[in-house]
Amino acid sequence: MKKILSLFIVCMLLVGTMIILTGCGNNNQSSINPSNNLGVNSNPSDNNNNGSLVVNKLKAEKALASLSTDNYYVKLITDAEDDAGNIIRNATMEITVEGKNFATDIKAAGYGMIVKDDAMYYIMHDAKQYTKMDLQPNTKQEMLKEFSDKNFTDNFVTSGQEELNGTKYYYEEFNFESETARLYFDNDTLKYIESKYSDGTPTTIIEIVEISDKSKKSLFEIPEGYTSLEMNF
Repeated sequence: MKKILSLFIVCMLLVGTMIILTGCGNNNQSSINPSNNLGVNSNPSDNNNNGSLVVNKLKAEKALASLSTDNYYVKLITDAEDDAGNIIRNATMEITVEGKNFATDIKAAGYGMIVKDDAMYYIMHDAKQYTKMDLQPNTKQEMLKEFSDKNFTDNFVTSGQEELNGTKYYYEEFNFESETARLYFDNDTLKYIESKYSDGTPTTIIEIVEISDKSKKSLFEIPEGYTSLEMNF
């Protein structure tokens, strides 16, 4: 039960802000060219008359705003934890949203999750089984609101150039309570998100592989041949 709820919370954070709270960061991730990225036309290095960043040209605010739509698909690379508590380095994670339904899958860690029709399905790939848990109506919308209300403009700290994995990127840094997030861009394309935490949680680095404005319908389906495992919650 704890594992399922942890995955649910992680999913909410990813869907709401693309900044997650799982695993340990990895500074040796390879760079993968994104496909069908939702770019923005902006130049955050422009300053206003007071020398401060022009607020409406923040790349982060515009790039992540695309994830508040009703249909999208995201593929990323990060570290994940399997059911035994082992850290899986450079695991591919897929996330998709379609209306009020969403799903995620981390095959390298052996699990996935589907939330649709006010129910959550926890997928166990190694056992080829799944569990179902009923949810309160509009659970997704209620949980997302807290994270979608993050204000990038008010929490902006600084911007600049920095080398990551041998490539120099433009970055924007934001401070959200106990978390500092630095988003790296190749021109207008979001490439990495680095999160550092004041509570001692290890640094998390996410590599963005693909962001599409079309959902991936196959992620909403229970894999063929998987059987239901009844559990008492």
